[in-house]
Order: sequence, then C-alpha cells, then structure tokens
Amino acid sequence: MKALSMAEVNSEIEKSRKRRSGRKAIQAKKTVIDGIKFDSMAEAKRYHYLNLSEMAGIISNLECHPKYPLKVNNQLITTYSPDFRYQDKHGNLIVEDVKGKPKTKKAEKYLKGTANWTRFRLCVKLMKALHDIDVEVVYV
Repeated sequence: MKALSMAEVNSEIEKSRKRRSGRKAIQAKKTVIDGIKFDSMAEAKRYHYLNLSEMAGIISNLECHPKYPLKVNNQLITTYSPDFRYQDKHGNLIVEDVKGKPKTKKAEKYLKGTANWTRFRLCVKLMKALHDIDVEVVYV
C-alpha cells in the first residue's frame, strides 16, 4: 500500500462513488496516511480531519485503533478496536467508529444483516455496559 495525499484520498472517494452502480454493496479501499493503515478511505479522511483538529488545539490525545478488552466475569469475550479515541476541548473522552453510509436501502438492509454489523452493535453495547463509554458512529 502506498501513502496517499489528502487530495488523492478525496479523488479516490469520488471515483469509488461513481463506480458503485452494479457492484457489491460494501466497498472499502485500504489506505495509508502518515504511516497508519486504515481499512477505508472514509476512515483515512476522518483521521486527516481529526489530525488537523489536534494541530489546531480543538482536540487532544488523538489515538488510532485503541484496544478495549471486553470482559464479563473476568473472562475475555472479545477485544474491540474503534477507529479513534481523543479528548475534546472540554476534556471529554470521545470514542469514534467510522462507517460508510450505504447509498441505497438495499445496501443498508444487506449491511445490517451481516455478521460484522451484528458484532459491531454488540461491541458498542458492551463498551457502554463495561466501560461506560458511548461509541459515536460517524457516517461518511
């Protein structure tokens, strides 16, 4: 994977939107920015925005892909790794997961029926129950 500039990321996102008709419902192009691997262009674009926000002093302590062990009765159920964790200007902890917004109802129905989506929703509920952390879903 080669590292892309922000202009190249935006260009690739626009190209993928134009190519979507007649293709499978979910497409993600792995991307590298600042030596960090992202699972999608949307996630990379969000990182770029958050990185600029951190440089401007709007947020602090930006972390990519932090890990949270999800344990019940001292037994590890799974480990959840959201896309980003940072503190806002008021010191509140923000945990984000970036999702591409489905373009059609058919794609949305397909997405929400997948095992990955079910696992994601379970992890979000466990994050609230075990760590008292609300995961913010950012749709791009």
